[in-house]
Amino acid sequence: MLPNRLHFSSIGRPKGAGRTAREKDPNKPKRPTSAYFYFAQYKREELARQGKSITRVADFTKEVSAEWKTLSTAARKPFEDKAKIDKERYSSEMSNYKGRKTTKDPSKPKRPCSAYFIFLAEFRVENKSKYSEHKDLIKAAGAAWQDMSDVEKKPYEKKAEEEKKKYNEAMATYNKGAAAGPSAKKAKTDNSNGRVEEDDDDDDDLDDEEDDD
Repeated sequence: MLPNRLHFSSIGRPKGAGRTAREKDPNKPKRPTSAYFYFAQYKREELARQGKSITRVADFTKEVSAEWKTLSTAARKPFEDKAKIDKERYSSEMSNYKGRKTTKDPSKPKRPCSAYFIFLAEFRVENKSKYSEHKDLIKAAGAAWQDMSDVEKKPYEKKAEEEKKKYNEAMATYNKGAAAGPSAKKAKTDNSNGRVEEDDDDDDDLDDEEDDD
């Protein structure tokens, strides 16, 4: 396993120095992993496969950092793809996490899904029965997405663009209503027989299924 960020960043710093104790929220989403850290994890696993161990973390970090700087764009791409997927996961989870803490306007348009999340929703429906652990399903989906060609990803990217366009149009209408004041919003709700659009939680349909697993 890759040493966590705290271990790397605290090298040479006495424990507790410059820090104040504070309680962590166990429900807060895990921060996204960077492309560099995915590369460092790969190098660590590579050493393990060779039967070697890391004797000095500082030296290992220095060597990995130097090698990362020399990698070509093509060599970095697999790690950057993983980082992008994890960043989208974090953005979605943070949106829902923050949404549970604040009162939201139920008439605000739901944010659109990215191409990957559209693929993930489809992958989940088709493969959910194959995995007992949800994290294994997510891992498999991420690997499948990375293996897809640009042509195979095109339908999902096209749908994501369409959803983004609809969202931007809906937000323009929503913002006009917000600028007009609460009375305008109330009138709009009354004229639609009390129906309002979905909330603003990113990919609630995806996260609701996660809670079921």
